[in-house]
Amino acid sequence: MKSREGQALGTLCVIDDEPKELSDDQIEALQTLSNQTMRMIELRLNNKLLSEYNQSLDIKNKEIERFAYLAAHDLKSPLNSISQIVELITDQKEELSDEIYEYVKMVGECSGNLTKLIAELLEIAESDNLIQIKKSKITLDDIRQHLQTLFVASEHVSLQIDSNLKFIEVNKPVCFRVLNNLVSNAIKYNDKEQTKIKIKITEDQNHIIFQVMDNGPGIPKEQRDKLFKPFAVLSQQDKFGNRGTGIGLSSIKDLLEKLNCEIALQDNEMGGSTFKFNLPKSTE
Repeated sequence: MKSREGQALGTLCVIDDEPKELSDDQIEALQTLSNQTMRMIELRLNNKLLSEYNQSLDIKNKEIERFAYLAAHDLKSPLNSISQIVELITDQKEELSDEIYEYVKMVGECSGNLTKLIAELLEIAESDNLIQIKKSKITLDDIRQHLQTLFVASEHVSLQIDSNLKFIEVNKPVCFRVLNNLVSNAIKYNDKEQTKIKIKITEDQNHIIFQVMDNGPGIPKEQRDKLFKPFAVLSQQDKFGNRGTGIGLSSIKDLLEKLNCEIALQDNEMGGSTFKFNLPKSTE
């Protein structure tokens, strides 16, 4: 038997206790068997090489993730220092020229945006750890109290949770991260005097299903294709004058896909947007 490169690997033998002459069909059968044996040997070798390559790739990916996490984490401290220095300088506005003051403000805005980007990158780096966390029970009050921290000082945001379920049993960190992102966006990009958010929670045989609805301006259909793409920013700034990084929605989509779940955008009766996603529920 020879490999595709022409290297001799061995001989296929058929042994009997009596001398015989092989017919043409028997010789052809032996040649076919030899070819099949050669293919099996090559396949086994390729599988071994592929397994070794995948192990090496997995190690490299983990090293890259670790480096990215450490680099992002180490950048937080100097950025916080820059923000504090900018705040000290802007507090002395009367001693600065208008031009210098505007430049310092720009530095502060840039460092703030970079700090936000690093925080979101760190969340992405931690996503593999999150999906390994076991499911736990969460009551509707747990969800309400957690989300109310996003607008605790605002009288112009109302939150309604609609469900017949007394509690759900899902991956809590993933659940809260996705809801945090969607509710924060519903607040930041709302164009109404009173922001209304409704969360509907239902279930099927294997999943808990969430629908996060708002009364905002909605998202034009021509922009929806890039909604979940990394670094896609659909609005120049939110209602508070801040510009998004374009990472949030893409990161939660990736997080959900690691759990074999989905997220989709729909219209709703309030005229705004509905984000529908599901999470695996406990089947015990």
